[in-house]
Amino acid sequence: LIKITTIPLHHPNGCLGYRIDYMGASFAFCTDNEPFAFTNNKINSLCKDIDLIVLDGQYTKEQLAGPTQTFGHGNPELCVDQAIACNAKKLIVTHMDPGHDDKKVAEMEQACQEYFTKKKPKALKNVEFAREGATWEI
Repeated sequence: LIKITTIPLHHPNGCLGYRIDYMGASFAFCTDNEPFAFTNNKINSLCKDIDLIVLDGQYTKEQLAGPTQTFGHGNPELCVDQAIACNAKKLIVTHMDPGHDDKKVAEMEQACQEYFTKKKPKALKNVEFAREGATWEI
């Protein structure tokens, strides 16, 4: 039996986040969500103890504090905070800004990894940025 659960996310014109549970494994996809200075309680509930969560880290902290605020997207550090709040085991950060070149995305990923390392979460073991052609097993 496969179970799919959805929640509304914070994005202009709306968006859905969803969780899929199947054969003892769980996956959540919650992109096009703009977090605030705190984690989203709806995502926390939906994704409690999730095996793999995919979140939106389109902007840098500086960009999100500026004119891109209210566009409906997050930053990688807020993705880490959200994954920790969910007690997730693995986080994939996606939805990169098309204006960011590979160097910028690599800088964002390095900053995210440093933030993750400082947080020292118990359950969250791995944080990666999504890449074309990448696959993950749950």
